[in-house]
This record gives sequence, structure tokens and C-alpha cells, in this order.
Amino acid sequence: MYLDDIAAQIRSRIDASDLPDGDTRQLFRLYATLCLAKGDGATAEDVHNLWAAWTAERDPAHDALVPVSKLDRQTVALDEPFARAIREVAADHDRKPRVAETQAG
Repeated sequence: MYLDDIAAQIRSRIDASDLPDGDTRQLFRLYATLCLAKGDGATAEDVHNLWAAWTAERDPAHDALVPVSKLDRQTVALDEPFARAIREVAADHDRKPRVAETQAG
């Protein structure tokens, strides 16, 4: 599935030590959707909001389930590698011709 392909590309750019515990397939599908929706405009705040939606189902009492403006800088910085990976994948996709473009002409 195309979202899983994009999710795998994002995940491959994340150090294993930065990955959340457990099954992260749905989280990375959310990140893939962010990649398609915002591309190189994806921010750490966007990542945090998607992570919060995912985490709310798994651990509704998690201390970081607050708006990014309420988090300390160290916690916010944890989202940046994910945002960077999403932007990198988006940039890679922007450089590839789309099917409609390759069929025209």
C-alpha cells in the first residue's frame, strides 16, 4: 500500500533508539499522510500532534499528551528527527515524476 511504502521510507531515516516502543505501523502511516499533506512544510509540532493522537489510544495518561507549547524544549526536540525525515521523504518524492507527468507528451 502506498502509505506503507512512504511510512517505510520515513522510518528508515529514524535511528532505532529514537523509535517509540511497540507497534508503530499506524504512527508511521500517520507520518506518511503528513508527508503527503504538508511535504517539506511538516514541523515538529505536526509530528507531536500525530504522535499524541496515536499515543492517546495506547497510553492516555502519558505526560506529553499536551499541546507542544506546554512542553519543554528537550521534549519538543525529540520530534525533530521525525519531522526532518518526513521533509526528506517529501523532497525525494517531489523530485520524482508523477504518473500523469510521464504520460503527457
